[in-house]
Amino acid sequence: MASRLSRASQFVILAIQTLTLLAPSSVSAVIWLPPQNAHPQTVAGDVFPQFAVHDGAPWLIWRGTDPIEFDSEIYYAQWNGRSWVFSGTVNPANQDSELPPRVSSAPDGTVWVLWKAQNPDQPDRYLGLTSRWARKGWSLPDTLWRYGARYEGIELVAVSEEEAWFVREGGSSQGTTDIFVYHRTEEGLDPVFQFVQPDADDVIPAVTVDGNGNPWAVWYRLDYGNPDRSPLQFSRRVGSVWSKPQEIPAPRGPVAPKMTSDSGGSPIIVTLAQDPETSIFATAIWALRWQGDSWGVPIRISRPVAAPDSFVFELSVSAQPKVDPQVVWGLKSGPSGTRADLFTSHWSGLSWTFPEFVGELKDSTFVTSPAIASIGEVIWVAYNKWVEGPPSVQNIFALHTLDLSDFVKFSATRARKGILLRWYERLDQDVASIRIRRESDASPSSIIAEFRPNPERAGSFLDTTLAGQGEYSYWLDLTLGSGQGGSVGPRVVHFQAFREGTGISNVVCAPGGTVRITGSADDSSDQVLIFNVAGRLVRALGLASSSAPRRGVFEVQWDGRITGGANAPSGIYFATMRSSAAHRFVLMR
Repeated sequence: MASRLSRASQFVILAIQTLTLLAPSSVSAVIWLPPQNAHPQTVAGDVFPQFAVHDGAPWLIWRGTDPIEFDSEIYYAQWNGRSWVFSGTVNPANQDSELPPRVSSAPDGTVWVLWKAQNPDQPDRYLGLTSRWARKGWSLPDTLWRYGARYEGIELVAVSEEEAWFVREGGSSQGTTDIFVYHRTEEGLDPVFQFVQPDADDVIPAVTVDGNGNPWAVWYRLDYGNPDRSPLQFSRRVGSVWSKPQEIPAPRGPVAPKMTSDSGGSPIIVTLAQDPETSIFATAIWALRWQGDSWGVPIRISRPVAAPDSFVFELSVSAQPKVDPQVVWGLKSGPSGTRADLFTSHWSGLSWTFPEFVGELKDSTFVTSPAIASIGEVIWVAYNKWVEGPPSVQNIFALHTLDLSDFVKFSATRARKGILLRWYERLDQDVASIRIRRESDASPSSIIAEFRPNPERAGSFLDTTLAGQGEYSYWLDLTLGSGQGGSVGPRVVHFQAFREGTGISNVVCAPGGTVRITGSADDSSDQVLIFNVAGRLVRALGLASSSAPRRGVFEVQWDGRITGGANAPSGIYFATMRSSAAHRFVLMR
């Protein structure tokens, strides 16, 4: 009874956690450019794309069919800034029966690829092969295992040019399926580690590294005696020891878990699993984040699926450890079998973003095998789609979001009566509306102004509705005629409400001269703050403890330099303390 109550309470928590994702959104938060065919051809198909990131540019790696010999190869293409350039094969040519690759990009830019190929000595068994991009080309493959099965789950995580971790499921001497771990370093391959658990089958493993460089593994455990109990299990390695596998009780019914780590190095699991709010047959995307001593409550990041003929499928997570992850998945909705839409969400450091459509939804073709990557502010998505023949074959298409900062100039500066915002856009697409959004320590994010675009494609706005001094963050939100939209920002301004004092003012200060101000010091650590006329803090000057009265005239020496050492230009400046008005003075050189 206690275990049933515990599980029930977990799903109450899960339901509460998903309430913020229920409201529909009609406008995308990003702008997607049209997709491009990465390898146009109509003779043989390309399938199962994967992204890599090398030197700040995306690569695509996939399984393709040689149009001459009709054997399978691992192909790759590079993005040149305008289009995809087909670049050849990762594997040595003419190996038979290459199976779909797994790809990971190390923080230093090294690309690692893992795949299976038919064992020439025993055609019903498969080799586990890995290669990495070694600055000028692909290294000769290392053989990690020789007698694997065709449909075993495999995954990897790249650490550096010389190091990577690999996991796979494989048969054990007990007749069950276990998880095997391989570690490649500059010294070669470590001995294989096996999680021996003879009471069930462990399948579909994933792996990542945390902020301390320790590897973590997660997999799906098949409990045939109690299918409702089939949980996720995880283990982590500290030093040279893997911990005993532990169960993760929720979400329920997980399949195909993915694992990565965020920009702070905290492990994250993303998985397909059951959705208790609809029916046991519906699927949803759930994410869990390591909280330091345990896994946090699972958060559903996909929208509820209510229709009985709709389902979520083919989850993919960006394979870049120590980068806040991006997630993409497919949603087949409605009675038609010819349409599947793609959705994305990403971890912002605090929460998962509301699911967004990929693209403009103008293409009703059924797409499969989505993959995702992020480079700075740009999100990349690739997928398979059938193209017209004859014969009809699958091609790989890729599209990416528009980095608005390349096309929209947006500034925020301190003015006498508030903060002045200016913008100029040179987008090729029609802009339907422009909004200014503000956030501060005292107030949450909110829209403070909205405009229609003008022929000059530029505008300005003076924000005078400030709640007092402090830091203010601004975003420029644009909505296009297509319904897509995006943001530029934040632009952060420190606003100092300059209330000019009635004491000493108009002080002429030569470089190295004295700045005098009337005020009160709370303690000897108080400072005199120097601002320019735009309201930007240029220097903080400490008070000498021996000359700091509780109330009176304070004197500090200023050498005429701003923080960082550069010379401040001649002009008007304001000096203030925590409890004083601003005193104006002139710096003359």
